[in-house]
Amino acid sequence: MCLHPAWLTHAECLYRTLQKNLQESYPGCLYFESLDKVRSITEEWIKDYNYERPHDSLNGLAPVLCKKWTEIAD
Repeated sequence: MCLHPAWLTHAECLYRTLQKNLQESYPGCLYFESLDKVRSITEEWIKDYNYERPHDSLNGLAPVLCKKWTEIAD
């Protein structure tokens, strides 16, 4: 399977953002006590990223709000 380079760029950007946010939230933490803990943290981060966090590329809106706004405009 060959992935388009543009998709890989987006995936790498998302990974860097997640990594940076985890390092800020858990400074000095190299390991988590369990895979369930990592899943829980990641799930919360995804909710925040999609529902709360403003995105510069979306004029300061969270993705969910931007999607709702564009659906109303259409």
